[in-house]
Amino acid sequence: MEEMYGERRDHAVLENALGKTTIRSQGHVSFVYTASGGEKDVYERDVMQVFGQVLGQLGQNK
Repeated sequence: MEEMYGERRDHAVLENALGKTTIRSQGHVSFVYTASGGEKDVYERDVMQVFGQVLGQLGQNK
């Protein structure tokens, strides 16, 4: 994640005038949700729940 987005954390939110990008990572897996315009925050909560569930399942399968 650091190489692509400059963030060392497992969760990052990047915003600019064009939109908002939220990133969730675990190990070598990252999920990226990008939205722009009036739709910026409409689905973020739902998408982050799905990201968290999938990352949780990946962690259980190690």
